[in-house]
Amino acid sequence: RASGAANGAEASASKSGRTPARASGATKEGTSRRKSGAQPDGDAEVDEFDLKPRRLEQCFGENALLLSISIDSFLERYSADGAAAVLELATSLMNASGLPDASLTIADADVDDEEEVLEALITNNTCERLVDEAQERMIFVEPYPLADKKTGKRHLKDLTALWRQLIDKTQHEVLFDGVLFPWVIEWMCAMSQSKHRGVRHTGTEAGMALMVRMTELAVELATQATAKQRQASKPGKKGGAGMAAILKEEVQRLQQNETALEEMVTAAFTGLFVERYRDRAEEVRASCLSALGRVM
Repeated sequence: RASGAANGAEASASKSGRTPARASGATKEGTSRRKSGAQPDGDAEVDEFDLKPRRLEQCFGENALLLSISIDSFLERYSADGAAAVLELATSLMNASGLPDASLTIADADVDDEEEVLEALITNNTCERLVDEAQERMIFVEPYPLADKKTGKRHLKDLTALWRQLIDKTQHEVLFDGVLFPWVIEWMCAMSQSKHRGVRHTGTEAGMALMVRMTELAVELATQATAKQRQASKPGKKGGAGMAAILKEEVQRLQQNETALEEMVTAAFTGLFVERYRDRAEEVRASCLSALGRVM
């Protein structure tokens, strides 16, 4: 992955051409039995008993339950086809950056193996290709979602909620499979190097949200491991040697997961924070420093 600050020319969105509807403003499904209160304008309603999963970025600005349902649906797709789901998540991040037509699929790669597909597509070059294509076709949102004065704060809140929920829902298995999150972090790093301010800002905010939640979870696992270690070392513990052995195995599992989290946090810190805390854009610098304050 190319390193170094990507403080080149900002992508221009002031040219004449089509400015599409925001990806988070997708048409809502069903009618409402009560207002969700999630819409910035306060007028839209969502039927909480008839919610259908959507693409993750399409849940922003919507009912909170919709995001949870959509994450569950995404994880089912991940179980069926890991590479395709990783690319779907990368696409969602690009769409949430203000490039609503950006898309990554397995068909974009000339290889078949899952690992090779991701190695071929989760790169800085791929990210910049998507940005260049959006600029050539003049299909991008201006201002980009995080910079929108009316809905930007809500967009950031939902972007943060996405990563916190995704980590929480996967913490017992998928989080430690060595595929989904390492590749997602790699893509966030690529986005954070982009010349397009919206892509760079969104990639950084997402990466910082992920880094903060992983750090919190690592602390939780360390606390659990310490408690179980004390239990295992107590003499006369009910269950005898058998229970002590079970507790020791649990301690080992918790410590292994803690180590895996620390490795991912380190990857996010070196690939995102170190590169972006001196970014020319004030909001990008602020994102990094805010995250640092929460993990220290």
